[in-house]
Amino acid sequence: MAEPMLVSSPDVTKRWGDESNAMVSTLDIVPTVLDWFNVSYPKYKLLKKDVKLTGKSLLPVLAEEPNINWDTVFASHNLHEITMYYPMRVIRHKNYRLIENLNYKMPFPIDQDFYISPTFQDLLNRTRDHQQIGRASCRERV
Repeated sequence: MAEPMLVSSPDVTKRWGDESNAMVSTLDIVPTVLDWFNVSYPKYKLLKKDVKLTGKSLLPVLAEEPNINWDTVFASHNLHEITMYYPMRVIRHKNYRLIENLNYKMPFPIDQDFYISPTFQDLLNRTRDHQQIGRASCRERV
């Protein structure tokens, strides 16, 4: 959960080329697009409760670096393929990361498309043979 998100606007040039420390997630994409086009989120109910967006618009971050409320993100993982159920929930803060494996007694499945890839097979073989990968050996990385 440390992938960068690139966002730019031709309307807000003040911070072009700047990096932000704001933690964002895919939940922020819909509110950002709606805000960009000045469209309100439709009001409706689900199970007699108002449905609200959980993300935030990223447009304010384009204008200035936020001071508060941009230091935590949430994530979930259920499966990679239909046969690879392994549910996890994540809370990531700037300083901390909590990953809860909801069914931790299950063996962790390895997806076949990843496992048979030449890159993974090379890493696996180098690890088994105690060969160096990059600047550090496999043992030094653990």
